[in-house]
Amino acid sequence: PKPDKTFRFCTDFRKLNAVTKPDSFPLPRMEDCVDQVGHAAFVSKFDLLKGYWQVPLSERARDLSAFITPNGLFSYNVMPFGLRNAPATFQRLMTRVLGDLEECTVYLDDVVVVSDSWPSHVERVRALFLRLAEARLTINLAKCEFARATVTYLGRVVGQ
Repeated sequence: PKPDKTFRFCTDFRKLNAVTKPDSFPLPRMEDCVDQVGHAAFVSKFDLLKGYWQVPLSERARDLSAFITPNGLFSYNVMPFGLRNAPATFQRLMTRVLGDLEECTVYLDDVVVVSDSWPSHVERVRALFLRLAEARLTINLAKCEFARATVTYLGRVVGQ
């Protein structure tokens, strides 16, 4: 179970992953993400709601993601957890959507915005929300933290 006691549906994609060409899009180093946050006065942390599931699959990928249960044949319409290239695909999307935002650090579905002043923080969070809305990406409000002195990001306490 996940920390919130819900379950993560996971399909065994080992055979598909074995014949999938690796996507070389790099994930950022976690240490670099933590270092980029620094000791800012204001830190806001955002988590995307079911991040991978916000990425639609192509028709071909839907066919390749098919699996059988006692109740029949099913396939995913959105990117599932467990595909070899899911992390690279998701990081590419997040980098394309948010990569040029000032003082915004992205590691997969975890996003942090930092600022040294309140006005700049409000503007940066606003810019983040606009970009996410344009890309039709949704945050998980229950897991967000707004304008804190410190937050836990990628397992480390960051901020002042």
